[in-house]
Amino acid sequence: MRTNAAGKDLNRAWQDSTEAQSPEVLFVRQQMEKYGVDMFLDVHGDEEIPHVFTAACEGNPGYTIHQRQLEERFRSRLSDVTVDFQTVYGYPRSAPGQANMH
Repeated sequence: MRTNAAGKDLNRAWQDSTEAQSPEVLFVRQQMEKYGVDMFLDVHGDEEIPHVFTAACEGNPGYTIHQRQLEERFRSRLSDVTVDFQTVYGYPRSAPGQANMH
């Protein structure tokens, strides 16, 4: 389940997070704006893809080579230390800077 106690789908709250409906997302966004972000990962499990994987982040505006290197290193290491994570299967990759941000 990906809803909070208010019934808000947290995966869909990033564009319009509020203290009343999605305080978890609002807090994370505030911290990201305050401190900045060196790297983030969009980790998924999917009912149609029987694997744990990351959705690529290169479609986001401002994605850098340094972030790609951090992401690749983290994914490689995570797949080395847990059988639950893999890097072969997942969602199709977005073109650089062209991700659907909604």
